[in-house]
Amino acid sequence: MNIAICDDDNEARGYYSQLVSLIARKNGLDVRITTFADGEQLLFALEDSDSAFDIVLLDVMMPKVDGIAVGRRLHELEFPGVLVYLSSSKEYALQAFDVHAFNYVIKRDHHDIDRFKKTFLAAVDAVEGRHRRFILINGIDDHRNIPIDSILYFEVMKHVCVVHYVPAGSPVSKSRAMEFLSTLDRLENMLMSYGFMRTHRSYLVNCAYVEGYTYNSVSLADGTTVPLGRQRQAAFKEAMEERVIVNVAGDKPSREGDDPSDEGVAKTSVSDDGQA
Repeated sequence: MNIAICDDDNEARGYYSQLVSLIARKNGLDVRITTFADGEQLLFALEDSDSAFDIVLLDVMMPKVDGIAVGRRLHELEFPGVLVYLSSSKEYALQAFDVHAFNYVIKRDHHDIDRFKKTFLAAVDAVEGRHRRFILINGIDDHRNIPIDSILYFEVMKHVCVVHYVPAGSPVSKSRAMEFLSTLDRLENMLMSYGFMRTHRSYLVNCAYVEGYTYNSVSLADGTTVPLGRQRQAAFKEAMEERVIVNVAGDKPSREGDDPSDEGVAKTSVSDDGQA
């Protein structure tokens, strides 16, 4: 998920970049963050056909082009993503909703982190509701349409494939498992573009749920530890390092810092006639 943060205050850009990264990691979200120092930079990027943002976090009071004017332009451009305003004042709230903003958050009040977290996750839900993808698992005793972004990992046990996923409305710690017949090679080819990666001949993990790794194991958000094969270590490490880059418009990509205190549904069928 691509996130844009536009604020003329360098400290605020850094703060919200780290806050978004923290929330994303704790909720199994794969995000890439690009920051902009003014509205003109953001509009230039959005008018470029190669740039697409799912969520824009936009300051109101900025030089050159203020956030309300940027919001009007986004509306004219039929921006398909979610716009959330950040402001140190409630003064512009009504104007913000005139340009169809999703929400308006007061910057850094004493409820900021909780309020921002709820607003950001609601924005994520709104985006995923438009673009969420599912995989149809034809199980041995059941058939289930599972959101791809809710899957933690697949494993092969005694020639049977098992998908571990988080049911809707449940915490990551309450994941469920379902058995079906397929091969990890086939699943890997189908799900590689969704952030899944093979860590071992018997395991395929969703990198969005990775909390850490060592030279021979990978820790997932539900507490599970899966093996990391020797031949897959380099590729896995490289992939994970790429996922924590925060891109700053006009500058070289930089690593994030420490944490601060449908348009229809695409269904991918997995057949039940293969052998693991």
